[in-house]
This record gives sequence, C-alpha cells and structure tokens, in this order.
Amino acid sequence: MPEMKAYGCISSPVFLESWYGLTHPESINKPKNKMRYGAVRGSYQANWFKTQNIIAEVEVNSLKKIVNVMHHKRIDRILLDLDDFELAA
Repeated sequence: MPEMKAYGCISSPVFLESWYGLTHPESINKPKNKMRYGAVRGSYQANWFKTQNIIAEVEVNSLKKIVNVMHHKRIDRILLDLDDFELAA
C-alpha cells in the first residue's frame, strides 16, 4: 500500500493478541540485562524477540515445554498469549 507511506508504516504483529510477559517469581528483581529469555521456536513471540534484539537463550518446540523450562528456572522470562499459557500450565 504505497499510498499509506505518507501516514505511517505497518507494524508487527499484524493482528492483536493478548501477550503477557511472565517472569519467574525468583527473577522479579533481576536486572533486565541479566534476564534469560525463552520462546517457542518459530512463534510470533520468538520473532518479536528477534525484532527487539532480545536473545531467547532457550527455544523449545511447544508451549508445555517452555512453561516447564521456566518452572525449572532455566529461564527467567517468557512472552505468551494468556489463553495459551492457561492451556499449557
């Protein structure tokens, strides 16, 4: 849509989701630069981390696995859709 360039640019994600940053309780006071992030491989959230220059130190293949990884304190923070988290937790 070249005619829209004068008014703005498209952002990502294209559609809205209810994403929440979930932090392990023991990591609440951890400095941002020390946080270990995790994501589901190939997810919108993993791609968003990349656009923000945030390195997901752990990438797994399912929601259940990423929640389990955080539960075992291998990562400090994840970004998930709340509905998906409730299904996986």
